[in-house]
Amino acid sequence: MALIRKYFYIVLFISLFLSINLKAQIDENKKVDRAKIIYSNLEYNTTAYNDLKQIWTITDPTFIRQVFSKLLLSNAIKLNGKSIDRKQIESTIQDLYDGRVYIELKRRYFDDEIEQLRFFTENTSRNSLVVVKDENGEDKEILVKKYFFDPIKDPIHIKNIVGEKIYEVLKRKQYHFTDLSKLEFDTQEGYNYDIYMSLFNPYLMFYKFTTNQRNKFLVSFFGNWGEDHLSLPGWYGQDYIMGVRLRYIDSLFSKDQYDAYQVDIGIGNSVMQPTIESSKDEFGKRLYRTGYNFYLKVSGNPLKMWRKDLKKLYLSMTLNLSVTEFNATEYNIDYFSTFYSMRNYFILFGKWMDLANLSDFGNLSVGGGYATHDINHYFLDPAFVKMQELNTNVENGFEHWIYADANIANYAGVIQHDFGLNLNLQVSEGYGYFGFRTKLMLSDILGIDFRYIKSFMFSDDQLPFHRLDSYVVVSPIIRINY
Repeated sequence: MALIRKYFYIVLFISLFLSINLKAQIDENKKVDRAKIIYSNLEYNTTAYNDLKQIWTITDPTFIRQVFSKLLLSNAIKLNGKSIDRKQIESTIQDLYDGRVYIELKRRYFDDEIEQLRFFTENTSRNSLVVVKDENGEDKEILVKKYFFDPIKDPIHIKNIVGEKIYEVLKRKQYHFTDLSKLEFDTQEGYNYDIYMSLFNPYLMFYKFTTNQRNKFLVSFFGNWGEDHLSLPGWYGQDYIMGVRLRYIDSLFSKDQYDAYQVDIGIGNSVMQPTIESSKDEFGKRLYRTGYNFYLKVSGNPLKMWRKDLKKLYLSMTLNLSVTEFNATEYNIDYFSTFYSMRNYFILFGKWMDLANLSDFGNLSVGGGYATHDINHYFLDPAFVKMQELNTNVENGFEHWIYADANIANYAGVIQHDFGLNLNLQVSEGYGYFGFRTKLMLSDILGIDFRYIKSFMFSDDQLPFHRLDSYVVVSPIIRINY
């Protein structure tokens, strides 16, 4: 009997303890819920203005990982109001590694504070199609975003999780796309504006937009001086091309050249007034501009649409056409002169990008192609308005080239490099050029571009007068992202 009484008191004590603890927990939950109601009522309700609140998406993969890490450390990742376990996180983390996860932010209506932050994925396999009625009453399918976790609401709560510094970056949209990462100096192209200053191929990106949050359109002014595939590097080119560039990248997070399509449209411009001497020994520049010209370059990797294994095969086509011819009076000289001009050219180029990884040396890429251009020989008599065209001794007036190209590029670390070799053969005249180029960059901000090519003969003919024995060019590089 005594033993039964003892167990009865033990059970009674445990029951009282559990009931008190449960009541305390219920009371605590009620207090928390009431505190949330009071706190939410302190803020001016702007539900009626939801359609006017600014919503934008962060697409910078490195910055997204930084914000995601803050949420993990703060145990702020919830699903249906409950903390999630490691397995649930690992089931979605691969999309983050692949760069398919973005952050959607909503700005509060009456100030610049962020009232909501949530993650979603570009992975279509995780999204769902919903059938809705359009304005005509017909069914149509729309793609609904897949949000990974519960949205994080309230500016103070968001600031406490990510920290004040990151919160200010989020609020002011300061998502710098150039930053040191653990593997390479990241150049996430297209997230900010970009200025690349060089003598040979400068550009200024001044506008960007996306059509469906899955691509990028970048608009730039560009310049181009010289053409390596014609063995005329840098300032040895007779025109300085200036124009507008449209670059399309079919993925927000990609920075690979073979994931982009590009169109350059421009016109040629005189860099300096030609100084033409009558003596061959005093003859400096060998090719001169003789008319206004139109420039077009199209590049990309269209073959990947048919075969995915050709994704890294980068193709380009370049066309330059002269549409007018200068008069003798435009050269402002008062003596007889003869000179050469390259008025038209056409280039086809293909390159297999990242063919092999050479460890710390970088990635090896190889390519080749075909080029053709005309050569025009002119006689200038100041007494006549029109220049006289002479015989060039070139079959059909065109020279034909085949060329090969290889380079090793490494963008890891603070110092980046791009070393290349090229071989150009002029098949119709029996000569060619062999050369190398070096591009070095410090933190993708300051650098130098050096190119050298040397001629060689594989026939008994002489090197044409309009060609030099060797070419050397060098240019500093300054790159600014803002």
